[in-house]
Amino acid sequence: MSSTSKNKWAKVFRFTARVLGLTYGILVFTFALFSGSEAYGNDFMAVVKNSSNTLP
Repeated sequence: MSSTSKNKWAKVFRFTARVLGLTYGILVFTFALFSGSEAYGNDFMAVVKNSSNTLP
C-alpha cells in the first residue's frame, strides 16, 4: 500500500471518528438537557432552568 493511499485512509477514518464523536456528544447533551427538565415543568423555561445541569 502506498504512502498516499495510507494518508487517504487516515483522513477518512479521522473524519469518520470526528463525525461520530460529535453526533454522540450532541445526543448525550440533548438527553441530559431534556431528562431533568420535567421536574421544572413542561415548557421552554424548564429546559432553560435545567441547562446548568447539562454541563460536565
